[in-house]
Amino acid sequence: MIDDRKFFGIISIIIFSLAILLILSYPNKTRYSIIEVIGGKIEHGKLGISVEESLIFDSIAYAQDTSLNFSMENIGEVKITAERSIYNMRDGTIELIGNIKFRSEKIYAELDRARIYLKDEKVEKIIGRGNITIITGGKEAKSDEVEIFPKNKELILKGNPQVIQKNLRIKGNIIKINLDSDNVEVKEMEAEMK
Repeated sequence: MIDDRKFFGIISIIIFSLAILLILSYPNKTRYSIIEVIGGKIEHGKLGISVEESLIFDSIAYAQDTSLNFSMENIGEVKITAERSIYNMRDGTIELIGNIKFRSEKIYAELDRARIYLKDEKVEKIIGRGNITIITGGKEAKSDEVEIFPKNKELILKGNPQVIQKNLRIKGNIIKINLDSDNVEVKEMEAEMK
């Protein structure tokens, strides 16, 4: 006859073995891997990300001192640097945080935060927030929020937007800048000349 301790010991081993079997049979749902990269690159399609230090958990990469290089439809070659980034490979977004600098042949921008939305390995849009300064087509623009739509070749500025060109300052509720024609469309405009 088996005493209680042996019985519970055998049951415990069976339950443990079943748990291991379940974990191994459903790897995408229950097993996660953590990869640490120091001074390396993450390649995803046409997107090149260089990082000083990165931690990859499941499908999310957390990185310090990030540099992104890619080609953007209608904008050209783009280089973006940021203090930190979070790249969610599953939903195709890259969150950039701190001291962001965006450089292309048509746009130069500095801002605090940005989120890049990818679709089919292309940049669908970029939304930026906080202390935004943009230089494009001989104009300087400032706002609290910006949306960049490469396919439509436009910037949409919101949150105290203003455009300064030579001695003219234009403020409005929403300001759209067409990157091809350099045309500026302003809703609820207020202009000031110096």
